[in-house]
Amino acid sequence: MIDQIILISTYIFAALLIIFTLLYYVYKQNRQSELTERNIEIAKEEGRHEPLSMYPVFGGSICLKCGSCACVCRAGDVIGYVEGKATLINATHCIGDGA
Repeated sequence: MIDQIILISTYIFAALLIIFTLLYYVYKQNRQSELTERNIEIAKEEGRHEPLSMYPVFGGSICLKCGSCACVCRAGDVIGYVEGKATLINATHCIGDGA
């Protein structure tokens, strides 16, 4: 009987840990999306939203939502994520390196 209680409590603990991890991940993604949207609005107000030269183009079916484009971008603040999809934030900062 005690073994069953320990087993059940272990399963409950594991399930709660998984649920907490998933909720934290969703919260983090939503927060990042909100920050990116805010940065886009600031860039539009300051006139930094339209690219001056070459810039990355993100297609709906091409984007794998992996984040590697933002990681390899040497300009730093050009690419952000809104609802998990890549988007341009400060397009005028793009140096067009094609990485």
